[in-house]
Amino acid sequence: MGIKKVAQKSTDSMASIRMFLVENNRINDGKEVRNNVLQAYKNLSELEKDYCSKFAADLLISKFKNNDKFTEYLHSYLLLSSQGKNWDYTLKLYDLLLTEEKSYIFTKKISESLIELVSHEFEKESFNETLLAHYLTLLVDIAIKNYNLLENKKYDRTQIEGIIDYISSNIIAMCNVNNIEIRIAAVILLNKISGKGNYNLQKILSRFGQSLLEHVFQKLFITPDTRDIAFNFFNTHFEIFISSSPYLAEMTNSVMQSQMLKHEKVFLNFLDEYIIIHKDNIDVLKSLSIHLSFLLRRSCDLSKADLIKNLVDLIFKNLEFIQNNSEILFVECFENVIEILSKVHSKNIRETINLITKYYLEKNKKNTNNKVVNISTKRIKKQPQKNENKSYFDEIFLLAK
Repeated sequence: MGIKKVAQKSTDSMASIRMFLVENNRINDGKEVRNNVLQAYKNLSELEKDYCSKFAADLLISKFKNNDKFTEYLHSYLLLSSQGKNWDYTLKLYDLLLTEEKSYIFTKKISESLIELVSHEFEKESFNETLLAHYLTLLVDIAIKNYNLLENKKYDRTQIEGIIDYISSNIIAMCNVNNIEIRIAAVILLNKISGKGNYNLQKILSRFGQSLLEHVFQKLFITPDTRDIAFNFFNTHFEIFISSSPYLAEMTNSVMQSQMLKHEKVFLNFLDEYIIIHKDNIDVLKSLSIHLSFLLRRSCDLSKADLIKNLVDLIFKNLEFIQNNSEILFVECFENVIEILSKVHSKNIRETINLITKYYLEKNKKNTNNKVVNISTKRIKKQPQKNENKSYFDEIFLLAK
């Protein structure tokens, strides 16, 4: 008897969820009705949630083929799938849609619906952060998946570029809204599809990059649950901040100085870990040599002996990795360090310059005697990124939460 009751309860739950998806206007029937449906979805098994994804995918494709607007139906499903701890069932829906309906027009319609839903969410007095993260993650995922198809000649490049441009331009426009989730989504998307040379990426970071950096540093240093995700964000995107335009680099160094003085130990640990991971990326190492020099100069101004010692050690490590890749760049970066430090005259600066010069001469002597000099300055393949299994949802939602 007990088994029959459980089975009946499950059947009733599935019926109410199907009704919720089909008659999407039921979301306005009242908070109690909606909450009952959302709770019923939470209690479903994985198999039943898979069924819901398939049901929703079939429903959306049917609406599309009948030229019906399906924005509210998409919203109803995402309202359900966002009840989970991750975005697995949101992603499952999109994968099913791509499998069943291979149409550029359909993908564009989904993107338009998601942009509409994001805009609608901001019209509310208080928006649903989890739902917004699902909308944005799906948009970013659609754009990046289409971007990855560009190299395959069997796909229509014009159509794909149209989808990517539509999503990226709308996300850029929405960055005017003071919302950290949208801004993280913009950085993830623009860095992935165009890298640090992208004008739009540098432009929006010049507007809100400082507050974004401070926010993610807080997640790295203060919030234990998000440390790995925050580090992964830095590991993937910090190069944009430290090596793009002079204005952006200067702003970044200002934030780094502030974080260094607020969270000295963990900040130094972060730099140490970041240098090691990027030990074969000469672009990152070269930029870091400049930033470390300004940090060291600031610590000399403040006469913070321990901080000076630790930063000198980091500069030594950074220079060593540079020398392993390029002897010419090693000389150039050493000269840059000395030039930056020499702008200020003090006892601490003089002692530090002597220390770094001694290190440089010793390394040069060893190189001359013991090994063939590598004069290549070509770009080295980057190390695998830490925590590559983290999804865009983790960064957009958990870092912004």
